[in-house]
Amino acid sequence: DVSHFDTSNVKNLSYVFSGCESLRYIDMGKWDIKKVENRTLHMLRKCLSLTRFRTPLNYNSDPENEYPLQDIRPDVTWYDEQNQEYQKLPQNQTESKTLSITKT
Repeated sequence: DVSHFDTSNVKNLSYVFSGCESLRYIDMGKWDIKKVENRTLHMLRKCLSLTRFRTPLNYNSDPENEYPLQDIRPDVTWYDEQNQEYQKLPQNQTESKTLSITKT
């Protein structure tokens, strides 16, 4: 359970869960990553069993370093609880979103 990790001083999340092929769900909903300096590169890359996750808070990125969700699973589309489609990790969120590969 990583939901209570203190990420308030983390500056780089590159490859942190990359290749976790058996990971089905991850709760990053309480992670405040405002100090991350555009280093979410491949954070969840090839987590091929992932079907749902809660997004971290305060993710900011310049357009060249946005986190594309197809990096996680290139074969699926991600949706929030209101069935809004996401191609990239939501930015500037003060509340976490749950993203899933199926519409609710």
